[in-house]
Order: sequence, then structure tokens, then C-alpha cells
Amino acid sequence: MEGQQSQSVQLSMQRSQYLAVYLSVVHLLAFMMIVFTGVVWLTVTALAILPLSLIWYLRRFYFSADDTQLRLLAGQHWQLLTRGLLAADNLLLKRSYESRFLLILYFADRQRRRNINLLIPCDALAHADYRLLRRRLRDSKIYPD
Repeated sequence: MEGQQSQSVQLSMQRSQYLAVYLSVVHLLAFMMIVFTGVVWLTVTALAILPLSLIWYLRRFYFSADDTQLRLLAGQHWQLLTRGLLAADNLLLKRSYESRFLLILYFADRQRRRNINLLIPCDALAHADYRLLRRRLRDSKIYPD
């Protein structure tokens, strides 16, 4: 088991249908709440801004997911690749949130002194890869002391 823990793991992410539906429903609910306020200028503004916001979020989180890869290297360091290029190297996993449907990873990028948060819906990875990542996250040895 210890030999298996030291191997590197590479995970390729795909587009998540759950994320697209979630973003659409949230924008629709926001628009409905604004319409029910009865303020005409606010409704017109929301009608102009919310579709643009939805398109921006879908472009950023849904359509760009096909080119994202996450690597767990030996020594508990992580790499994030976007479009085949190294987006962040030598990431340290600070903490994570996991459920059956969603993983949220909180990384510290020590080179650029910033934090990177990565949201991974369950349908963005192959089922076996999602289970493997959840199992790795439960291992307390991957978090810094």
C-alpha cells in the first residue's frame, strides 16, 4: 500500500453537466427574484446583465474544463495544467471538502504566494478517478503539518 501511495496520479477533467445546470438555475432564480421585486429599471438591467453573466461563467468554468489536468506528484506536491501548459507548479494542498457530488481543493501556490481553489463536480472526472481522488483526500498524510 505504501508503494501505491508514492506513485504519481494524473487526472484529466471533462465538462460537467451538473455545473452547467447549476449555473443556469442560479441565474434563472436570480432573474426571477429581481422580476418579483416589481422595480422596472432593475428588471431591465437584470435582463441585460444576467445572460451576459451566465455566458461568462459558462465560458470560464464549463467550456475551459476540457483542457484542465491535475497531477499529484511524489512528495505530495500537485501540478495544475491548463491547455497542456503548466498553470501552477509545486502546489501544496491546504485542505479540501469532499462529498459524493463535489470536491473542492484549496491549494497554496508558494512560488506566487497565492491561493488556488479548484471545484471538481463528480461528472467532471471518470468515476474511477473521482473515487481515487476522494480516497487520496481522506489520507491525512497528504496535508501539511
